[in-house]
Amino acid sequence: MVDERNSLCKKVLILADREFLYPGHCETFHEKGLGVDSIISTLIENGFAVEIEETIDCITENYYRTGNNKFDAAIYISKRSIDDFWGGLGPNFFSKINDGGVFIDVFSSKSEKEISELYSGEVAQLFSNIDIIPENKIIQKEFAIDYLFQELIQAMEEENLLRMDMLFRILLRDKKFEVRKLLGSLDSSPKPEVIANRIVKILANHPEMPQIDDSFVEKFGLNKDDIDLMKLAIVASKINNFGNIVQKSESIKSLSKNLFLECNTSFSGKVMLNLCITGKRFGAVSNSWIIRNNWMEDEDILEHWTINSPTDEESWQLFSRHLWNKKLKLECAEVAKRGLKYHPDSANLLRRKAHGLRIESKHEEAIEIEKTLLKSTKLSQLDTLIYLVRSYYALEKWQDVLHYITQGLEIKPDLEEFDKKKIAAQEFITNEK
Repeated sequence: MVDERNSLCKKVLILADREFLYPGHCETFHEKGLGVDSIISTLIENGFAVEIEETIDCITENYYRTGNNKFDAAIYISKRSIDDFWGGLGPNFFSKINDGGVFIDVFSSKSEKEISELYSGEVAQLFSNIDIIPENKIIQKEFAIDYLFQELIQAMEEENLLRMDMLFRILLRDKKFEVRKLLGSLDSSPKPEVIANRIVKILANHPEMPQIDDSFVEKFGLNKDDIDLMKLAIVASKINNFGNIVQKSESIKSLSKNLFLECNTSFSGKVMLNLCITGKRFGAVSNSWIIRNNWMEDEDILEHWTINSPTDEESWQLFSRHLWNKKLKLECAEVAKRGLKYHPDSANLLRRKAHGLRIESKHEEAIEIEKTLLKSTKLSQLDTLIYLVRSYYALEKWQDVLHYITQGLEIKPDLEEFDKKKIAAQEFITNEK
């Protein structure tokens, strides 16, 4: 992702053995007080955008986590001799380091001469004396964090899971990074269930994850996967009254509803709705399926769905249809109008807005909508012609009435409404003469 902030970032590549990628094994790197986590934290605080690549992937040149990205410095963290590392490198490795960059071997300095001969740039130096640390660390850190976060979002969208895992672990080393910010981006992810399951594993012992006691699990019969995803959803929507919600919920279905109504993101809402679906893993069915099969008559659920998932057209479709079925036609039209802000080309929402306009005798506006629908052919052409005839009839524009009746009779020659209005329109025209 190339932009101004990308170009302003100082980027560091850490080459580490597999242990970094599996939390709980990093203690093998804490000789000399230079553990991987502490190095990442120090780099971030000094304004560097840090990325990780596994040493074995540098040898095979399968850069699963960093792709074609280039860096200003590389730090080698391994108990394996750097001589062995150099000897096994693929020929394209050095293209990942920008001209004039720095290469640092944390555990050994004996190969400085060899490094300087192999790579044109500054020789390896002590980590604490990296001379490319920017003077304005606060601004540079903002650039670095923003760059890493945007790269993380892109990795999520592309389902590049190894890169996503790596970037997320690095951002967690920033003390000010809010997990909730990342979870909010799940709303735009094409497969939030896949991403969420990866995030759950990384956040297993993170302090932002809420604690849920065994009595809750026993009361509602939820499994570990349900619990883990629910924790993410609680963080994503910042639900602070979880205990009170549990107390007032008598069943898993009421719990599902009560938690859903507290959600303010599409992802968290999807998690909470899924709680009441027995035997269906998260993501196996859509929100629309869940609501159609469990909540079609629940106005609170339908309305809140439009609030936390406004980009899901189905939320507006089902809520407006529910209101129409209850004979609340103006309310239906108002919901359709709000939904059109997010889905301006939705044929059904346009039609429902037009219904409201006709009820309010705003026929000119209704006609413009119906003409648009007539061109789009997304809805029944005959229905559209009927509504056009009715509005023109109300406006007493008889020539237009006859024009659209003629089109309608070509589709259905025996339509009684058209026959009656045709005769009436012809009489009005004759009398006007």
